[in-house]
Amino acid sequence: MTIRPRTLPAGWYPTSRREVEARLGAWSRVDDVSRGTGAVCGIAPHAGWSWSGRIAWSTWRSASKADAMVIVGGHLPAGAPFLYYAEDGFDTPMGTVPSDQKLVAAMVRAVDAQTDTRADNTVEVHLAMAAARFPDLPVACFRAPADMRAAGLGQAIADYVEA
Repeated sequence: MTIRPRTLPAGWYPTSRREVEARLGAWSRVDDVSRGTGAVCGIAPHAGWSWSGRIAWSTWRSASKADAMVIVGGHLPAGAPFLYYAEDGFDTPMGTVPSDQKLVAAMVRAVDAQTDTRADNTVEVHLAMAAARFPDLPVACFRAPADMRAAGLGQAIADYVEA
């Protein structure tokens, strides 16, 4: 079983489960306002928890109950290939989050994605939040280029979930 290790240095997000739970709990108490919890997708920042974590957690908290979880990051120029995380799981302060290999395989076929072996904050900063919000759910991780083809990945995800 291959596990993608944490690549961002301490400071981007907490290093322990206790720190994650404390930070998310504090943000939840501060932002405990009446909000919808039926979102099926969301857009959240990725600048690191000290700068944008509270907003990102608000997005995760707004998500409805789920049976599939996908994190799509970026930092790819227009025309670049789609990238995907090929590992079986991801190391987070919340423990190892398993990869949804079936969903990943379907998206790789749909958009002709290539394996992502580089460190990138756009996905990694969200993995611990994802694990906290949906503790038993595997995740599929991708990076999309900054061009109109990104809509194709979104459509492929929607088609997969509907099927």
